[in-house]
Amino acid sequence: MRYNQQPPNFFFLLQIAAVLTLFGFAWLCFTGKSPLAVLYWNEQWLSSIVQTLSGMSWKEYLASPATARFWQWVEWGMGSLLALSAISVIGSKFISRISAAFLFAGAFNILLFSVLYGFDKIFFWAQTPEYALQWGTPMLLAVWLLSNNKSRILSGLRIAAAITFAAHGLYALGLAPRPGNFIEMTMSILPVSQSTAGHFLTLAGILDVVVAILVLLPFPKWQRVALVYMVFWGLLTTLARWAAHVHLDLPWWPQTFLAWTPEVLIRTSHFLIPLALLRR
Repeated sequence: MRYNQQPPNFFFLLQIAAVLTLFGFAWLCFTGKSPLAVLYWNEQWLSSIVQTLSGMSWKEYLASPATARFWQWVEWGMGSLLALSAISVIGSKFISRISAAFLFAGAFNILLFSVLYGFDKIFFWAQTPEYALQWGTPMLLAVWLLSNNKSRILSGLRIAAAITFAAHGLYALGLAPRPGNFIEMTMSILPVSQSTAGHFLTLAGILDVVVAILVLLPFPKWQRVALVYMVFWGLLTTLARWAAHVHLDLPWWPQTFLAWTPEVLIRTSHFLIPLALLRR
């Protein structure tokens, strides 16, 4: 296979990142926590389509049990596609073209979710780019399986990492409305006040933007410094979902752990891809 032209640990990390990301989004679909609700409860987008196709008014559409069943099946269908995309990575050595097709489908699915997440936020332009690594990882893995141009794959991964960290930094800096859960997670993990948590996030936002720039500059040493930071900070912010919400001293911690596991899985590319770029 073509990917053997690069160190196997790079390809392995790329595979692991894709599998975990795809499986995390599949998990969200199977548990009814995907952002599809942003779509199927949106009267502005769907009311005319519903009336044209079914003859129902919007109120009838909302009250109909068939509506809930239909969208549940859609969500389960998307979850199944994402799960199959993850499984296909395992056999990509033998079925590279089939695996690539599933990966493209899975990447498009995650891209759709990122757009829906964006519409659910005040600043669409900042929210959607934050998911660049999450849909970019399976997409670029698919391109890797079909292409000999490895330099473009590496450049694409660096660009996706830069976009993700820069967008995350804009939220941390408050240039896009800072999510309340950023402050809550920081206060939950660190014994600090709300004001101190805000200052901490501002510093983190500055560093996110700085490394996003450095990783794109044609200076290998600075790229390496930026990637090391991305691995460190990407891992911490990923595990923060468990650290902030799972409390082992409470009897229901296993349920909380499982509830937040997909949120951890979909962010694993935030540190695995920078780690893979260090091992290229």
